[in-house]
Amino acid sequence: MNKVLGRIRNTLAATAAIAALAASPAHAEWWKAETDHFIIYSEDSKDDTEAFARELERFDNALRTIQALPVKPEEELSDANKVTIFREGRVSGIAKLAGAPGSGVAGFYIPRAGAPVAFTPVQEDITDIRSIRQRARNTEAEIDPRSILQHEYVHHFMLQTFPATYPDWYIEAFAELYATIELYDDGTFHLGNPPQYRSFQIYNLRSFPLKQMFDQNHERSGLDRFQFYGTGWMVAHYLSFNPERRPQLFQYLKAIGEGQDGLTAAKEAFGDLDKLQDEVDAYKRQAKLGKLPGFDIKPADYVAPAVEMRELTPAEESVIKLYMRSRRGVDRKDAKEVADSIEAKAAEYPSSLFVQIAAAEAFVDARRYDEADRAVARALALDPNSSQAWLYKAKSIMGRAEYEAKDMAMYADAREPLAMANKLDPQNPEPLILYYETYRRAGEAPTENAIVALESVFEDAAFDAAYRMILARQLLIELKGPLAKTVLAPIAFSFHGDQEDNKLGQVIDLIDEQKTEEARDKLIELMAEAERKAKES
Repeated sequence: MNKVLGRIRNTLAATAAIAALAASPAHAEWWKAETDHFIIYSEDSKDDTEAFARELERFDNALRTIQALPVKPEEELSDANKVTIFREGRVSGIAKLAGAPGSGVAGFYIPRAGAPVAFTPVQEDITDIRSIRQRARNTEAEIDPRSILQHEYVHHFMLQTFPATYPDWYIEAFAELYATIELYDDGTFHLGNPPQYRSFQIYNLRSFPLKQMFDQNHERSGLDRFQFYGTGWMVAHYLSFNPERRPQLFQYLKAIGEGQDGLTAAKEAFGDLDKLQDEVDAYKRQAKLGKLPGFDIKPADYVAPAVEMRELTPAEESVIKLYMRSRRGVDRKDAKEVADSIEAKAAEYPSSLFVQIAAAEAFVDARRYDEADRAVARALALDPNSSQAWLYKAKSIMGRAEYEAKDMAMYADAREPLAMANKLDPQNPEPLILYYETYRRAGEAPTENAIVALESVFEDAAFDAAYRMILARQLLIELKGPLAKTVLAPIAFSFHGDQEDNKLGQVIDLIDEQKTEEARDKLIELMAEAERKAKES
């Protein structure tokens, strides 16, 4: 009888959950929330959007507190240096936006200099009664969108704040270690929680033997790379919370940063690796019993982060989903669809700066440069000091030079609007990167000013792999091999595929062999091939 009643209760709960989803309004509100480090466009209620923004800013503040960094920026960040987050729909919609419909992808982040962006759902998918029952029995075993977003943001924070070289396993382990920070209402936060969604792989799959994990020359299998998240987290947690081992972790990371091979660095820092393996195995058994160390941190003089809230205007709301697609990045087919759809909105809302900037971006992507120029002209008429409008004026010129006129001399015409975009928003690295690129793409040797401009934005663009490759290529052209290695190594070490396919790793190997010119030619070849594929798509 009890079992029958239990089934009835489960069925009623499931039916209620489905009914609640079905009853959600067809037209949801769109809100913009802004904090010190984030801009959030959210299709949700005002209260939920504000709470989401405040918690995300608190998560950022917790990362800064742990690293003894100022919580508030020294000067207010421009929009270009904040991470923009689009929060909309369900997991299925985010997976489709990611180009992987049906995959269950519940969020993703794109580290783009001047426009870092992430996408996350408002709701998770609940498709049938069986899945609801499974969630009720095993909710802690599934990775949720918030955990994904926080994991990806830790990557952004790590590269932006500590642009050094880290071993491949530690990059993911660090993100897992900090992604589980728990926030309390009084401003305290807890560091050390396990990623419950990794429990199956930690306890049911083969662990990554430490000697192999520390050895970057060991050929990684798919399971090995997967265990960067499981075994890697366990090792990072143990080394971080063990008072005797913690200094050894710092010694190991320092040696890696100085170019020592992984296995040698591990042996010199940790000593007997078999002994460390036994300790980690014991720690794993201890963790299964729920006995993991951690600690609460209460920031001094805690003040809840401020959140500026406003509802999107009808004009902004009319194009927000198209703007999302542009920010995601488009291929030729998507670019055409977005431009076709936004064309009428640009005409309908000539007085909306947001709409005109969104239209300019869409038209540049679709290579419809006359329409892009008209949208830019309307934007500049509304606000002559719009850095984004000047940026898209330059992008339209550069696109026309490359794809329409095929006149490389036209690239010079983009430099004045790029200079204006930089003047109006000195924090945005993109205008200075493109200023340098106007010389290279025109087939000209970059001027000293252009090279200085490229180098000057490192602090604001270090998280962008494409920027690092552009800078490293220039350094190799100048035969500055060690500096180029410093720039390239963080993204080369984060490569998760087979090492024989790690082309950037091969460039670093050539630098280590003091074959700087070969390294230069190799990187130029790799980037030329990537650019060719990008143009075709």
